[in-house]
Amino acid sequence: MASFKAGSIVLLKLENFLTYSSVTIRPGPRLNVVIGPNGSGKSSILCALCLGLGGSPVLLGRADDVREFIMHEKDKGSIEIELTEGDSGRVDLIKRNLVRSEKGGVRAVHGSFTVNGQAKSQKFVADLVLTKYKINVANLLSFLPQDKVGAFSSYTPNELLKETMKALSSKHLFDVFETLCKMEAESKDAGRQSETVAERLTQLKAERESLQRSREQIEARKKAEAQVEVLEKKALWLSFEDLRCKTVELKEKREEAKKALDSATSNMPALERARDSLESSLAGLQKKAEAKSKEYKNSKKEFEKALKKAGILKEKIEDDEDAFTEVENQAEKAEKKAAEMEERVKRLEKEVKEAKRGAVGVDEKLPKVQAEGKSLADRAHKLRSQQDALEREFAEAQRQVDKAKQVLGKIRNIKQQKRHKIYSHQPQIRKICEWIDNNSDKFRKKVFGPIGACIDAKNEDVAKYVDQHVANAVLQAFVVQTQADYDLLYSNIREKHKIPINIELVENGGRESNREYSPKRMEQMKSQFGILGFLDQFYDAEPVVKRCLENQSKTHNVLVGTDRTSNELDKPDSDLMERLTKREGGNGQPRSACVCFPTAQGHYRYTANISRYTGKTNLSILEVNPTPKYVFKGVSKAEVERYEGKKADADEKYQKISGEIKELVDKVKEARSELSTKKAEQKALQDKKKAVNEKESRLEQAEKKLEEARAGAAVDVEEQKSRLTESAVRNVSGTLSQAQRAAQFWSAVTADTMLNAGMKCTIADMTRESARVEDMIEEENRRAASVKEDYVEAKKLFIESKDKLKETKARAEVEAPLVDENGEDLPLKAKLETLPETLAEVNATLDDCRAAVANIHDDPHVIAEYERKEKEIAKLTEQLKDTDELTSAKAAEIDALSSGFVSRLKNYISTVDSLFSTYMEGETRSEATRMRCSRLLY
Repeated sequence: MASFKAGSIVLLKLENFLTYSSVTIRPGPRLNVVIGPNGSGKSSILCALCLGLGGSPVLLGRADDVREFIMHEKDKGSIEIELTEGDSGRVDLIKRNLVRSEKGGVRAVHGSFTVNGQAKSQKFVADLVLTKYKINVANLLSFLPQDKVGAFSSYTPNELLKETMKALSSKHLFDVFETLCKMEAESKDAGRQSETVAERLTQLKAERESLQRSREQIEARKKAEAQVEVLEKKALWLSFEDLRCKTVELKEKREEAKKALDSATSNMPALERARDSLESSLAGLQKKAEAKSKEYKNSKKEFEKALKKAGILKEKIEDDEDAFTEVENQAEKAEKKAAEMEERVKRLEKEVKEAKRGAVGVDEKLPKVQAEGKSLADRAHKLRSQQDALEREFAEAQRQVDKAKQVLGKIRNIKQQKRHKIYSHQPQIRKICEWIDNNSDKFRKKVFGPIGACIDAKNEDVAKYVDQHVANAVLQAFVVQTQADYDLLYSNIREKHKIPINIELVENGGRESNREYSPKRMEQMKSQFGILGFLDQFYDAEPVVKRCLENQSKTHNVLVGTDRTSNELDKPDSDLMERLTKREGGNGQPRSACVCFPTAQGHYRYTANISRYTGKTNLSILEVNPTPKYVFKGVSKAEVERYEGKKADADEKYQKISGEIKELVDKVKEARSELSTKKAEQKALQDKKKAVNEKESRLEQAEKKLEEARAGAAVDVEEQKSRLTESAVRNVSGTLSQAQRAAQFWSAVTADTMLNAGMKCTIADMTRESARVEDMIEEENRRAASVKEDYVEAKKLFIESKDKLKETKARAEVEAPLVDENGEDLPLKAKLETLPETLAEVNATLDDCRAAVANIHDDPHVIAEYERKEKEIAKLTEQLKDTDELTSAKAAEIDALSSGFVSRLKNYISTVDSLFSTYMEGETRSEATRMRCSRLLY
């Protein structure tokens, strides 16, 4: 007979444990097989071995504490296990006592251990079993409970290898493997981070491109504003320069007027001296003539009388001669001036006719053009106002689109976060999701999963209840709607990629399940026991996902209660249990029930299971895990649809306004072009009208001067000349007559007479000369007064222009300084020198720049947003580079560490394969068993 190996169980004794009231089992030394129908207690033996060897109830997947394993309606139970050391024959007797107690309405369980009759802690027992007997009940490769089969089947190759190394007790190899797994996870996280950063970088670049055009427009506006500022400064200095030139001209005119005034007044002293000299000489000569006259008065009275008449006649002759000469000169001048004025009038008449021909219809056209120009200006202003209003609506629509995108992005991010949380527990699910997303077009209908990520719990409590109630294998599963999709997914994931996967098939939307409780019973339990409703009423999911949860986990019959429900269950006389487990209809058959509820200490799940063999009700209360693994609070479908509708409306409004703005901008440009054309037309008409008026005014003045000249030339000169000639002839005849008469009296006094005559002639000449000098003095005075008025006016204009020049220069030096305090040129001077040099050109350029500023809407937010995205792009680019370098270094480190690990692992596997083959010698099919084991480990 084969002997027991070290660590073999030689005795198992149970008291009040699950379905066993009392049983003793003695296993054989080699392979032991327990056979029996469902519910006969096979799994109970496995549970007893786990708990008796220091294991926790969590390892079994059935309950959270050992109280659940005490037989129903019993307060105590026990487990005894004997372990042998092998050939020495020594054994260790391990006993675990299970005690049920009530405390404060919350059930508690106390269990104690003894080893060979001595009280020990659970940790001591677990360490004894693991170190001395090499039994690890926490390792599914060594110990596989029925409820953990699903978890075991979902193990990834890495997890299987990890558990294998634990079972081999190779701590060093296990630590190396843990390090490799951690490094690989970090490498994958870095890779995912790189992908995330790259996606964000691409998104930011696209957003930056969309902002580029607006930024360029705003920069063009700022450039135009800066150009306006510089041009205004240039215009200020050009105005100063024009004033300076004008002031210089006025100064020259003032100097000319001063010279003319000096010239006009410089002749006056000489004329006055000449006048005084003539008057003095005339006075002396007149005295001499009077003395001579008295001497000869008596004797030469007749002679003097004749001589006097001759002198008078001679003066008349001279006057006639002067008048004759003056008449001839005036006539010649008048005729010449009239001819000149006639020529000028003809020229001006020709110019007026030509100007009028060019201005035909101006008076009719100008009011019409002015009215049209005003209408176009009003239209352009109105269109610009409409454009501003639309641009404000456009900005608001853009804000609404961005807001809706942000909300939907957060919602999508919530779904992604839920997936990533599941990935942290089951990394292989990420690969499955990525394969499904990349091959979605190959499926006939949409694939959902993992189921946990598809559930949107309405609150945190519901998420905990669903996570606790639904098996992990179901929450990790994927739902397909056709058999073809099932086959496609299984063949690619399980067979091709060797990734464990749970697949649930729900065809044709699934069949709706019936509720365990009628509406009437539910209303009673809501009002009397604080029941809120069924669990599936408190989460959202796609219909096929809900059907799957109903079929696999009966979520449609799990109840959700309140703290009032908890209090009712704790009352001994409460009939809530009967309401939960008793079927309606009167057949008396009990049914299973499940209700989740909160208490002050936490959340619990109350389960009543009906044994199919005994028909008894087994009750259990499990504390709900406060931190769910697979199910989380989500966003309702209605909320998602609401924000999607908002985004669609905002997008539609955004596109509509964008088109309207584009159309309106074209209209504004067209209106401005028409207005510019109309202004040019109006100016041309005004210039024509002004030219006609100016030429007509000049013609009118010329005609007046022509009339004056003709009037002066129309005087009868010949008649005057004839009259003067006749007068001169008469005077000459009279003079000769008087001379003959005087000659008769000429005697000894001839010399005196001649002297008197000469004196009289001289007096007459001097008198005329004196009068002429006096006239010249008066003319010079009049001319000096006129020149003085011109000088005063020129001086006044010069002073005014000079003051304005100083004011303009002071303003220019303040608003647009060209030199600093040290006299050094400022940059502005060089900048102004590059601009046009005429005020007209500067004003035209200034109008263009102002129009450009007015046509571009200023939005500082665009520049700030563009710069923010530029900084973020630079930061992410550097981050992506660092991440890639870290990933490469990590990959090299993993390769270096894994080469030695793989070699040692192969040695361990060969050793295990050899030991297993030796152990199985003598058993049937040992060779096949060895080969299967070998394939598994490799």
